[in-house]
Amino acid sequence: MRRMNLVIFSHLMKNAKQAIRRVRNRVFPSLGSHSVLSRPGRRAGAGCPEPGQTLEEKTQEHDRNLLMDNEQLRQTLAEHARTTRDLFQNRALLQGFLDNSPTIMFAKDLEGRTILTNRKFGALAHLAIDDIIGKTDYDFYSREKANQIRATDEHILKTKKPLEVETISSQEDGVHTYLTVKFPLFNDEGTIFAIGGITTDITERKRTEVELHRAKEAAEQANQAKSTFLANMSHELRTPLNAIIGYSEMLQEEAQEWGDTDLATDLEKIHAAGHHLLSLISDILDISKIEAGRMELHLETFSIKALLNEVITTVHPLIHQNHNTLKVEYRLAPMTMNADMTRVRQILLNLLSNAAKFTDHGIITLRVMGETYGEGDQVRDPEDRGEAETASGGEMKPGEWMVFRVNDNGIGITPEQVAHLFEPFAQGDNTTTRKYGGTGLGLAISRQFCRMMGGDVTVESVVGRGSVFTVRLPRNVRGPASVR
Repeated sequence: MRRMNLVIFSHLMKNAKQAIRRVRNRVFPSLGSHSVLSRPGRRAGAGCPEPGQTLEEKTQEHDRNLLMDNEQLRQTLAEHARTTRDLFQNRALLQGFLDNSPTIMFAKDLEGRTILTNRKFGALAHLAIDDIIGKTDYDFYSREKANQIRATDEHILKTKKPLEVETISSQEDGVHTYLTVKFPLFNDEGTIFAIGGITTDITERKRTEVELHRAKEAAEQANQAKSTFLANMSHELRTPLNAIIGYSEMLQEEAQEWGDTDLATDLEKIHAAGHHLLSLISDILDISKIEAGRMELHLETFSIKALLNEVITTVHPLIHQNHNTLKVEYRLAPMTMNADMTRVRQILLNLLSNAAKFTDHGIITLRVMGETYGEGDQVRDPEDRGEAETASGGEMKPGEWMVFRVNDNGIGITPEQVAHLFEPFAQGDNTTTRKYGGTGLGLAISRQFCRMMGGDVTVESVVGRGSVFTVRLPRNVRGPASVR
């Protein structure tokens, strides 16, 4: 600091001397002429009065010029004094910010000499700032490390771009990791005159990243173990539930034969509760199998209309429970598809069940159609032309897709809810959960099944106006796809 202040002071004194010299050059000729006139016996020359100008007038003119020059000199010196004060004040302001920064800051000239630094650097190097100014990296580090640092500086000078460098250094309290951002400093002419740097100790951040990575791995292993356990428990959980459901059906029939309506009503409640519990457990087991990578596809060729009839029959009680109406539009669609029929049925049941649950006295529409991937052309239904299998030419083309669209005019979904709709255990909100129930797994499972078969499911919704869920599946599923 002391050395830098001396440099600045000498620079200012040099400027002041140059200003005084300029003023003196203007004053001295006048003083010379005046001295000649004042010496008796000296021959008149350049100092003689101009024609029509007396000696007294000439002297007065020189006095005025001298006073003007003196005033200009005084103003110049005062301006330099103000500049000096402002410079030292700005220097103190800058150094105050540097010294109180939690990071190491420095600047080096083009020869690698340190021209600016802060206390953080001094504390790390165990040196005073005055002992750092003017020194190079070769004064602080080994030649090998100093060469590496100099190489990065040369790279910055060449590319004229900032550069991030991560280094490891041993300190008294252990090994530390530092991140240094170096950048070129340009003058008004756009020329690099120095290299600046900011160094941050990122040791704790690195340690936290390692701990988080380990915790993530442990959580993933625990989740995998949980999914594997639940997948293995599939038989053990479903078997007793199926027994409860089966015996409740038998007892219900006997109670009806005996005419015991009260017992039959209670058994019906047991039977319904068993089915509901089995559905919940099935969802949990399905998502666990998917997470454990144990879900398999069973591909087969089946009639689309037969599948739809089965789905409609199954979902019919749920549709009418809230006084809804189901419309099915099956036009310009193929007759068959090759996929996992059980999974397709489960997808459609999930979507129709949700539509029925969140719609009251409304209309639910199931549209089925074919598409040609990439062209948007619809595949015509062979029955509409009376030509069995003509549309597909007797075989299913890889570019053909089946589209199932479920449209309702129910409560709708907010954009915030849509963002998490297909995540496991995600539901609208607490109010929706309490009112409508469910595990929040149906849509997550449906999307996983769609993606396993090479398709996907999307949603469009407006609150208060309803939702549209669209399922696109290849008409000819060739094998399980990797699920993201």
